[in-house]
Amino acid sequence: MTNSNFKRKAKEHFDRYTGIYLIVIIFLILGIAVGSIMSKILKDSQVQNLVSFLNSYFKILDKSTVGSIVLLKKSILNNLKTIMLLWVFGLIIIGAPLTFCLISIRGFVMGFTVSFLFREYGINGALFALLAILPQNIFIIPGLIILSVISLSYSASVLKNKRQIYYKSARYKNLLNYSLAIVLASVILVIGSFMEAYITPMFMRLLLKS
Repeated sequence: MTNSNFKRKAKEHFDRYTGIYLIVIIFLILGIAVGSIMSKILKDSQVQNLVSFLNSYFKILDKSTVGSIVLLKKSILNNLKTIMLLWVFGLIIIGAPLTFCLISIRGFVMGFTVSFLFREYGINGALFALLAILPQNIFIIPGLIILSVISLSYSASVLKNKRQIYYKSARYKNLLNYSLAIVLASVILVIGSFMEAYITPMFMRLLLKS
């Protein structure tokens, strides 16, 4: 596929599924908002436990010598699990609500983490969130949004085609195209994994030393 064809197909995709993109982004934002709110209504004992855990984590991180390759493998494995879930969700009728739940949970975790860090550590917490959470999520979150839309659109087509006469050859072709689209979009998450393994730890250690 040439560069011009790729750009054309990408534009057609975004134009066709703009509505689904908006819905997915809304669910992500709702998850972030709920996570942020939940971080503010924790009991004092829960806050103390989390602060104690984070302080221990920061000390371990400062002395850690875990290699970037190990971090990369772990990150890719975690992202691969998410990719496989979204791929499966696209194949089943109940996949749509599961996809919305998954993207909302990712938003919840991010909103909770950033809000809690800022609440308990102030400007240092905000800097840590900026340097430890933002770099990889610049790629991972857009990648998850695109994967979610691909999954939702295919799930909708499966439901639609169940009501129509559908030849097996066309079904297999659509499944292949769907799987290829998932693989292509997954490249964005792999880039995020490289950021998480090589760039984020460097930022985190610099911040901890300062």
